[in-house]
Amino acid sequence: CPFKITCNLKNIYNCHPSLLPNYKGLLPIQRNLFDQLFNKKKNNFGLTIHKLNKNFDSGKIIWNKSNSDEILHIAVSQLVASGV
Repeated sequence: CPFKITCNLKNIYNCHPSLLPNYKGLLPIQRNLFDQLFNKKKNNFGLTIHKLNKNFDSGKIIWNKSNSDEILHIAVSQLVASGV
């Protein structure tokens, strides 16, 4: 590839649909359901907001919340409060 793509990850955040560091990567909700149904693991569903870094789903966790009907509302409020 003749092009080099660079990105400043300083102020980029991700809303990840699980409680990190559990279920990093693709399909976290589906893998959590599978574990609960077939592997008899009890895991909480939740949402994590974290800063992006060079490693996949490994940035500093800014906020997380589990098992709440108000997860999305709280997450957006946290993002707005932090000036994102």
